[in-house]
Amino acid sequence: MAPAFLPYGKQEIVDADVKAVVEALCSGWLTTGPRVGEFEKAFAAYCGTAEGVAVNSGTMPHYTKVPRPYLPMWKLKRF
Repeated sequence: MAPAFLPYGKQEIVDADVKAVVEALCSGWLTTGPRVGEFEKAFAAYCGTAEGVAVNSGTMPHYTKVPRPYLPMWKLKRF
C-alpha cells in the first residue's frame, strides 16, 4: 500500500495578497524599492529593535557583516 501524499505546505492567499503582488509588479520595483524599507521598519518594530535589514536568503546575513540583533525565541511566531 502506497503512503498517503504529504503536502509540503498549504498557503492561504487572499485578495489583498494578490493585490499587493500586482502592485509590486506594476510599480517598476521588482528587487528593491519603498516596500523593502517598509518591511524593514515593520519587522524591526515587531522585534523591538531600532533597525531591521532585509536580505534575499537565509544565509545572506553571514555575508552582510551586520551584527544580528538579539531576538528572544518567544518573539518568534510558531505556525
